[in-house]
Amino acid sequence: MCLVSEDDVVQPGTRIDKSVWEAFRSDVEDRHGMVRGNLRRELENALRAYIDASEGGDTHDRLRRLENAVERIDERTEDLVDVGGAKNKKGSNASVGPRRKKKLDAIESQIDREAGDATKVHKSVIHKAIEDNAGTSGPTIRTYKRMLKERRIAFETPSEDANTWFVDPAAFVNVVESNYRHRNHEIAAEYGEEWWETAVEEFVDWNEEDEEDEERRGFQ
Repeated sequence: MCLVSEDDVVQPGTRIDKSVWEAFRSDVEDRHGMVRGNLRRELENALRAYIDASEGGDTHDRLRRLENAVERIDERTEDLVDVGGAKNKKGSNASVGPRRKKKLDAIESQIDREAGDATKVHKSVIHKAIEDNAGTSGPTIRTYKRMLKERRIAFETPSEDANTWFVDPAAFVNVVESNYRHRNHEIAAEYGEEWWETAVEEFVDWNEEDEEDEERRGFQ
């Protein structure tokens, strides 16, 4: 048993609603059989629970887990709708149902607003757009990041420690060809090999040395 000295206790100097206080006393009595000896401890527990919840404690965590569970149910429902609709559709949007397509459009619009005239944005802009319009769970963020890539709406810088996403395909393709050419086959597979080949021809300005290097690699 932990003994508390008189120096460690205070008498709250405030007045509270009579009905609330009486309801609290009744609750203590119902749970313990008597108020005496239990009232102070339960009042302290109530205050600790309030502080814990306001700082993101158990109550906040339960709400977050519930929100994540709802998001996962929503994602599975959308996946079922998407798969059913994909049987009768062709093209890059074949696996996107109407609800998910609406969210993706909202995400794209928010990213465009944040980017303005810039060719790239910090990854936090991508995450916030997804969280604001689709959900905050890990699976949701990963799903929409993949969809942004598949539809070539945004392009992740191919570096483990990179914090940027490109929103301009021309800028992205040139950066890859200049700095990550050793990974261009991998990147082409991620964004679509046919699209990548066309994008390189359209966006990359080759000089004579580049063309000679390319020819030498072709003969290896």
